[in-house]
Amino acid sequence: MNFQVATELDINKCSNHIRYIQIDIDGGKSFCYRGRVSFNAFAHGSKHRNYNAKKGFHYYFQSLDTFLIYHNSTRNFFNNVLGKEYCQDIPILTVSSLWEFYKLVGYDYKKKKWLI
Repeated sequence: MNFQVATELDINKCSNHIRYIQIDIDGGKSFCYRGRVSFNAFAHGSKHRNYNAKKGFHYYFQSLDTFLIYHNSTRNFFNNVLGKEYCQDIPILTVSSLWEFYKLVGYDYKKKKWLI
């Protein structure tokens, strides 16, 4: 199983973090070729499919291990510098497959286009 975390950024509001979405790229299997190829085309492709101009959102991805280190260190830094009242909790959603992620964010993976 390969876990990735998508960070949804609102590019119209100074790149505010909207939510984090934890995705199992392999869909519960030990390895899923279709899921990994589709994920790499969406996340790292030259056509920038992870960017939705109409909705004003951009998704960037990192592994779950990297995300936890980055997220915890950033939260600790801002809690110490600004205080806890300035740090808002950002929801972390969990989906069991890449196809559920596409449905959640409004992306049609068969046509390779945004629905919204």
